[in-house]
Amino acid sequence: SIMYASWQNGALNRSDNYGQNFKGIRAADGGAWITPFQVSPLNHRMIVAGYKAVFLSGNMGDNWNQISPELTPDGWLTEIAFAPSEDKYIYVSGGSSLWGTKDRGESWDLLSKNLPNLYIEDIIVSPSEPDKVWVCLSGYSEEEKIFVSEDGGKNWSNYSTGLPNVPVNSMTINRLSNYALYAGTD
Repeated sequence: SIMYASWQNGALNRSDNYGQNFKGIRAADGGAWITPFQVSPLNHRMIVAGYKAVFLSGNMGDNWNQISPELTPDGWLTEIAFAPSEDKYIYVSGGSSLWGTKDRGESWDLLSKNLPNLYIEDIIVSPSEPDKVWVCLSGYSEEEKIFVSEDGGKNWSNYSTGLPNVPVNSMTINRLSNYALYAGTD
């Protein structure tokens, strides 16, 4: 019965009646063209949204708390992902920068220092390992499409072997396996 919808520049809405009526639940002014948000896979009342900072609601968007500093003062956050097995882990990106928290926003680490300087298009977290995260990158840099970290973003391995030299815009993971990853390209 609960539905969420977003549209340009940060607008977020929630319906409590199968989409017949919507209530605005915007966390901040502005936002990316497609502002990232995600409902916790472990608590349907918890939602996180990215603007220039990250905001968290424990009551389906009725109230919000800013849980990060401004991570992108010159732009907007564009991707966000909870770890499916541990919703204290949140990963966010804006442009070529990636940040993560393992304590639901008490502290944030810049995780993109060892990644190519390319636009991050998507973030996927392992269904069972919150420190295992994949990012896919835009652009036409040969062999720089998907990277994986097994330690929460401290170290990265190139996962691009065999992919064509086109931007990778999205990914999904087979929920029955931690390692079957599908990439969506241009």
